[in-house]
Amino acid sequence: MSTSVRTTIVLQDEKLRKLKKLAFEKGTSIGKLINEALDRVFFGKKKAKNFRELRGLWKSRHFSKEDIEGARLRLKEFPS
Repeated sequence: MSTSVRTTIVLQDEKLRKLKKLAFEKGTSIGKLINEALDRVFFGKKKAKNFRELRGLWKSRHFSKEDIEGARLRLKEFPS
C-alpha cells in the first residue's frame, strides 16, 4: 500500500496560474497533475495513449467525422 506525504513547493505566479487553469480544464487537482508529471519525467511512466495515438488501430475502418468527434468527447469524460 502506498502512502502520501504532504510537501510544499515554491512556484512562480505564472506557473501556478497555468497549473490551476489546466487542473480546472481537466477536472483534476494540481497535486494529481504534479504527480503525473513526476511519474512521466523522473520515473519513466507513460500516460495512457490518447485518441490520436490509438487512431492507427482503426486505420482500415471508415467512420464519419461525427463518429470521431463523439468518441473524442466521450474520451474527455474519463479521468486521465
